[in-house]
Amino acid sequence: MYCHSRWYSWKTRLLNINLLLWISHASIAAHPLPVFLDDTLSLTGGIGYTTFPNPSDQQLSISPYVTDLLTNSRQHHIASYSFHAQKQLNIHGNHIHKIMLGPAFYYQTSHYSGDVWEMTLPEFYNYQYDFKSKNSVFLLESDIYLKPVAGKLFPFLTAGAGFSIAHTSYDDHALPDIPADSEIHWSRSRVKAVYELGAGLTIPVNTHWAFNLRYAYLNMGKVSTTMTPFQPVSINLNSQNVFFGINYSV
Repeated sequence: MYCHSRWYSWKTRLLNINLLLWISHASIAAHPLPVFLDDTLSLTGGIGYTTFPNPSDQQLSISPYVTDLLTNSRQHHIASYSFHAQKQLNIHGNHIHKIMLGPAFYYQTSHYSGDVWEMTLPEFYNYQYDFKSKNSVFLLESDIYLKPVAGKLFPFLTAGAGFSIAHTSYDDHALPDIPADSEIHWSRSRVKAVYELGAGLTIPVNTHWAFNLRYAYLNMGKVSTTMTPFQPVSINLNSQNVFFGINYSV
């Protein structure tokens, strides 16, 4: 009698547990946990400074018998632009204020100029060159905001991945009194995979407006050019960027 009573008690408990699990499952199915916290949309536009690695001297093979040298390169810094549209994920943590996720767009220009030494000889310095890459970068980006410091300063960490469209061009220009008929002009577009790592700081002004400062490292690798049928010339598109932005929450 005692054993039968104990078995009945355990059976009742199991039935209760199964019933609770079923009710919990039905409740989750009827009211699934939303991915985003609410309908608030955060929009940020920024303008920034971008720097690329300085290229080393490279050889430009005109033919199997003639090789020029691209040397004395100088980097020209051109303003970059960014735009971000993000929503807050429904994720919480002890040291995390919020996590934002959404698409991001960066536009940047890499521009180098330098000297062309024909047959790699400085006495045959007859041309100057311009090497450019205009990069449109499309990312899925996440900003992880940490708890505020000093009252209203919100530090954040950034990571993103996506692709870029790099429109690369090379032009050399004859110096005065040098015939221009042997100038080289070349352009090509390439699609490159990109990943992003960064950090920043946001300063809220009110419930809708905020300023932010963002550092972003964008890794795009190198683009190899084939301006002639011979040895290619490459340009490194990895960049370090600092952006000042204005944020508006809709």
